[in-house]
Parts: sequence; C-alpha cells; structure tokens
Amino acid sequence: MSGPQKESFLESEDTGILSVPIDDDTAPYSIPVSFAFDPARDRIVFQFVNHPESTKMRFVEEGTAATLTVVDRLSGTGWISETVTGTMGRLSEADSERAARLFDDSTDGSVNVFPDRDDYHTEWWAIDMQDEHGRHSKTHGVSLTG
Repeated sequence: MSGPQKESFLESEDTGILSVPIDDDTAPYSIPVSFAFDPARDRIVFQFVNHPESTKMRFVEEGTAATLTVVDRLSGTGWISETVTGTMGRLSEADSERAARLFDDSTDGSVNVFPDRDDYHTEWWAIDMQDEHGRHSKTHGVSLTG
C-alpha cells in the first residue's frame, strides 16, 4: 500500500496478531493484541497488561524482532491486510503518556484480561517500523505500490 493508504488502514484498525521469536527451532509466539498507530513516529504502540507469570513477557524483550499482522475482512468487498516488521522497545515515561493518548483515541481503551488478579501491571511498548507490506483481495481495489 502507499504511505497514505497504509496510514489510513493502520489508524482505522486496533487489533492484530503480534509474533515474536522464541528460538531458531520453534514457531514464533503469537498473540492477539490491541494497538495504536503513531504516524508521527512511524511506530505501533501496545499496552501490555502483565502478571508475574506472563508468557508474553518471557519472549518480548528490548530489541526483540517482532511482526504485527492486521487483517480486515470487509463485508462484501473482500479483505485487506498490513504486516509490519520491526524492533520491540519499552517506551519511556514521556513516550508512554503519548502512547496512552493515542491508544485511548484509537482503541476501545484499556483492556484488563486479568479481572480476578491484583498482581498485574501495565507496560507500554512499541514496534519501530522497519518494513511493512500490504495485500488485498482482488475485489477490494486498493492499489499496491512497489
């Protein structure tokens, strides 16, 4: 997709599949996540709500290569997807405040997936986008570049 098409699509969506490597001999760890696109910094931001035994945080570390895949099945007009690859990084306090505003504006807000636990905490992370590509069904009609 072109730059404006990519931005429009990523700004209109808020859920995708985040995949991070485990090791060379194992399939990546993949998990559905809410996200927000930060077009000013060309990155995807995530709010991770974790507990001490978090599987996700065993694999997500500073500098981890990551892929986010976003798909929208469009009623009667096909589908469109965007795959973003880059490096994961924990956000600073100042960047976390910006991420929280973006997240609240573009998603359904904070999601507590551990309602019966009081030992979870929130961390803000991002993928700094290094590569991306979009695809669509023939019936969707988005022109691809490249």
